[in-house]
Amino acid sequence: MAEERKTHSSRRVSLVTGATSTLGVEVVRRLMKRGDEVRVVIRQHPEHNQEWKGLPSGVKPYVADLSFPSADTFKILREACEGVNTIFHFASANRPTTRKFSKYVEINVIGTENLLRAFMESNPSDAHVHVIYSSSTAVYGYNRPGETLTEDSRTAPVTPYGESKLMGEHVIKAFASANKRVGYTIFRIGIMYGGSYDVSFNKVFRMLKEGRMKIIGDGGNHLCLVNVNDAAEAIVMASESPKSRNKTYNMTDGVKYTQKELIGLASKFLGLDMPKGKISKFLVKMMTVGRSFDDAQLQFLLSDRIVSVERAKKELGFRPKRSIEIEGKSMVNAFLKGHGATMAIEE
Repeated sequence: MAEERKTHSSRRVSLVTGATSTLGVEVVRRLMKRGDEVRVVIRQHPEHNQEWKGLPSGVKPYVADLSFPSADTFKILREACEGVNTIFHFASANRPTTRKFSKYVEINVIGTENLLRAFMESNPSDAHVHVIYSSSTAVYGYNRPGETLTEDSRTAPVTPYGESKLMGEHVIKAFASANKRVGYTIFRIGIMYGGSYDVSFNKVFRMLKEGRMKIIGDGGNHLCLVNVNDAAEAIVMASESPKSRNKTYNMTDGVKYTQKELIGLASKFLGLDMPKGKISKFLVKMMTVGRSFDDAQLQFLLSDRIVSVERAKKELGFRPKRSIEIEGKSMVNAFLKGHGATMAIEE
């Protein structure tokens, strides 16, 4: 038994929230390969939600609600946090989920506080934890033309999602300031693609194929993207790097795409001509092209941001390996395979 305890104590223990998201799954896979004991917090019991089965075998699920835990669920959350070295906090109220600011706060802010409190209450006073938090470039707002946004740039969120993500950052920094055994790394992640994140891009592919897509404005606005696998690799690198402690990093592929360039690439991959029609950004919400997207997707298409990832490159050795020019072909092929050559128009 003594030898078993010694072996267990020397093994890295990681806790992942939001583990069934595409980002969560990719990070969990890398942690399992690294040899970690991996625990995941899920909101529903595995008998009622099969999503957790998409995770590698060997993960340990804990059923707990981060936002408003009862005494019983908070006890489970404390058990999940006992002895952990690193917390990967990806659980979030996603933008299409709700428009109520209170719901974003419950999950993205109160849930973050409850998670950190559970660690503090379930571990001895000399135990340390590295919290890695998935924030968003939404904390900068969406319309920042003429700027190159660094981690020191002014934050100016304009949506409940962006505001709640920034509030979550503040919660983590406050815990770290008050408790020196809590360290953090915050990633402000751009729009991800790959896996389930491709659903939003499929809407663009569909509209292009049906001849309904138009360039919004002059198409010169800059959009920031990152492949989910590149983001996952950077996150795991940060968990191994002392340089990442108490740091914030932007996470995109660092390429200055414009809306027009991306639509041109998608058209090329689909074997179509570039759309000739244009639509004013002021009219887009009233027209078909606007009604085909939810608020977050439309906000992205209208956004104008150039985001620097130089800090992540310098301090973490981050080097994006995937580009939309290459991965976009696979995305289009998957879309065509899933939808066929003929698709009904959805109004």
